[in-house]
Amino acid sequence: MRPTPLQPREFFDGAWKGEGELRYRGILGLIRRPNRFRYANYGRWLSNTRKEFEDCFDFDSGLVLRSSFTAEIADERRLHVACDDMPGGADILLSESGYTYTPYTILTRRGPFRIRMRCRDVNAVDEHGVIHDRMEMSWLGLPLATLTMTIHVDRHGVPGDETPSRADRSEPRQ
Repeated sequence: MRPTPLQPREFFDGAWKGEGELRYRGILGLIRRPNRFRYANYGRWLSNTRKEFEDCFDFDSGLVLRSSFTAEIADERRLHVACDDMPGGADILLSESGYTYTPYTILTRRGPFRIRMRCRDVNAVDEHGVIHDRMEMSWLGLPLATLTMTIHVDRHGVPGDETPSRADRSEPRQ
């Protein structure tokens, strides 16, 4: 039986790995090419309801983005996530077919500028347990980029769902 979003603890266990593409929109889409990436997410349970995660996006362009965040199971259909670059956090609303984040803001830095991007993030889970993620990002109401990725979850051999050793993680390119 594949874990469904109705079982948040089991559903969010395991090592998540995938790949995807960041496609710029609007004027940026005319001057920037799509950027492919590999994705990895590892975590460990801090309590029965609270989990700490680390996301890593390793782009073909050489950019590596890492983010640490926590998720707390609020009830059987809702989790709350928080991290330093997500003011106010966001809720993850679970359903039979996947999960959706409530709209949230991400703070990012580009050179000397700090940008507040608004994000909408929808994740569908197919019959094989593969997650199909689509995140729409905007800035001041203008479409900025769309991130799409496919995520496979390895729940085998992950009894405590632990963060791997550094040798098991993708490392920034030199």
